[in-house]
Order: sequence, then C-alpha cells, then structure tokens
Amino acid sequence: VLFKMAYRTLSDHERSYITRGVQEDIRADGRGCIDYRHFELCTGVVSNTSGSAEIKLERTNITVGVKAEIGNPLPLQPNRGRIEFFVDCSALASPEFQGREGEGLGQHLAYRLSEIYQNSRCIDLESLSIIPGQQCWILYVDALVMEIIFCCMES
Repeated sequence: VLFKMAYRTLSDHERSYITRGVQEDIRADGRGCIDYRHFELCTGVVSNTSGSAEIKLERTNITVGVKAEIGNPLPLQPNRGRIEFFVDCSALASPEFQGREGEGLGQHLAYRLSEIYQNSRCIDLESLSIIPGQQCWILYVDALVMEIIFCCMES
C-alpha cells in the first residue's frame, strides 16, 4: 500500500517546530500559513464527456471527465442516483506507479472518493432519481493522474 496513514505521537521538537511555524506565520516551504499554492483550472478539456476539467498544482496534473447516463438504481437505494469513480494513475506520472503500484493507488483513491460522496451531502443523490425504483442518473467520474509530486498529496 503506497499511502497508508500512520498515526504516531509527535516528539517535543516536532511539536515545537510546528507551533513556532504557526506563531511566526511561516511553513517549511516558505509560504505563510494562509498562503496557497498557485494552481490552474481549465474546464471543457475532454470533448466526449458531460463535463471535464484539468487541474495543475505545481507539478501535479490531473484530468477529470464526468459522463451522465440513465440507469437503474441500486435495489437498496431505489430513490437515489449513483456516482461511480475510476482513478487511473498513469505509469508516466511517477516512477512509484510502475508495474501495478499505480493501479492499487487508483483503486484506493476511487474507493475513498466513493465513500466520501456516498456519505456526505456534497451531492443530493436523491435529486438524481428519475423514476424511483426504476431509473436514475448515474454519474461516471473518471480521473487520470498524468503527473504527480507526492508532497502535494499531503497539502
């Protein structure tokens, strides 16, 4: 597993370093506490989708396309539409994605995105129902990680 979160206690020096950084309004990379990294966002970048976007954050580049199709609701959620995620971590994006490593991370990210959107109020899934129990909108969200710098994933 590439990115398993480790929970550990901070040492006194680590805690002091973080606290001093907040007090002095500076991060390890020189930005202030409320400064953000420059990013670029372009929409409509993939022509055969219902919507798409490309985001660049430093040397991280991800393209996302969304297709909306009519389908059947899940039996246990007859009054809700669905969102399905697929994340492809290109082997060209990072040496860490060589072999099957990128596939594992992509599956993990797709699972986490699905979990977040199914259990939050970001999108009202009931509004995607067309005929309860028979038809609903299914949103297919495909993300392609074309380039990534891992420190950005922690930001």
